[in-house]
Amino acid sequence: MDDFFYSDEQISEATNISIYDYARTHGYNCEKAGKEIHIRGYGGLYVNLESNKFYNHSEGRGGHGCISFVQYMEGLSFTQAMKALVGEGAIKYEKREWEPVERKEKPTEFIPPEKAATYKNLYAYLIKERKLDKDLITEFVKEKILYQTTSTTKSKDGETYKNENIVFLHRAEDGTVCGASEQGTKSSARFKKNYEGTDKDHGFLYKKGYVPNKVVYLFEAPIDLMSFVQLHPEITDAHFVAMEGLKPSIAEHYINDDWLVYSCVDNDNAGKAFNDKILSKKMSEAFGGKCEQITVSDREPPIEYLEAEHNGKQINLFLSDDDYNNYKSIQKCESAACFVWKNNSRFLVITECKENGVKDFNDLLKKRCTSFSNDRESKNDESKDGDSLVEKIENVNNVATKIADAIDNGELDINKDERSVDSQSR
Repeated sequence: MDDFFYSDEQISEATNISIYDYARTHGYNCEKAGKEIHIRGYGGLYVNLESNKFYNHSEGRGGHGCISFVQYMEGLSFTQAMKALVGEGAIKYEKREWEPVERKEKPTEFIPPEKAATYKNLYAYLIKERKLDKDLITEFVKEKILYQTTSTTKSKDGETYKNENIVFLHRAEDGTVCGASEQGTKSSARFKKNYEGTDKDHGFLYKKGYVPNKVVYLFEAPIDLMSFVQLHPEITDAHFVAMEGLKPSIAEHYINDDWLVYSCVDNDNAGKAFNDKILSKKMSEAFGGKCEQITVSDREPPIEYLEAEHNGKQINLFLSDDDYNNYKSIQKCESAACFVWKNNSRFLVITECKENGVKDFNDLLKKRCTSFSNDRESKNDESKDGDSLVEKIENVNNVATKIADAIDNGELDINKDERSVDSQSR
């Protein structure tokens, strides 16, 4: 078979293919977000329509052109991506025999960012913008997993600017530092990234109390984790892990080690899909018989259910009432053959955000803080009205006391007018 390689023209053609056109024609769920396209189900993955660039804010990675996009999304080599985009190479070359040299790629070493001289911006942002308690922030700082760093960037004009950002340090269960993420402190400019060399199988870990029973709460982002800890001071003796996105490898690490896992990921389609994938596997394991996991992917989020055989009859097991009702309304599934699975596994989903109509636990914290502030203002108003009434009562009592003292001292004769009337009548 003849071998070919790709010409500069083919590479240029493949690079300039619209990422958006490729994504929407290859099954990716795209939605417009201003001048960008958000590809749902992959965290913060956005495509700029004008520059044909993509960037995943959850992982701090991106690239330019459709070749890079296909390599990133589908895990292909350059040659495989080119073949997917433009077909075979145009230039024939003679194949020469050679002995391959085994190369071992050195893993990128994680270098922790330096600590800033002050944590002023860190405290100001987390307290003012995120409504986190000062004492809780200090607790995380003392644990040496939260600090401020100073970085510099250059503008298009060549001017250098300082950025004061927050570092969330990642540690393994044994305390080994294995990476970090960084977040900006300017509410006007969104900035997040994961550092090179960060181990994707570990996240931002906070340990609270003693953990004899292996209990862990999983979150997408560190600030959601901190918000949950503040909202639930009653929860002790547990580990809390922010995965920096939706990373099944981190969840599986705890699941496979038989931890009791509580999923506290975002209340959105991506979060539901993440939970459903794990629960669907748990449902299959629990059933134990002949069964097949089915994914209905023509909707967002997809529906995960189990086709199984029970007592000679085919049944369908669903993860929730919502999935069951949604499927039944479209597929005309008979209720006698469809059931909602009761989750008795050690992977449980916290539905507090869904119940309160918010996306994540920081949104819930802000909502609770606003509600508390409004209640306090209302009570203050009531208190002011109450003080006014008390003052009036006290004034009446003071006047009554003065009148009584005047009568006792003879300074006021309450019978004076009555005697005067009697004298006139005589």
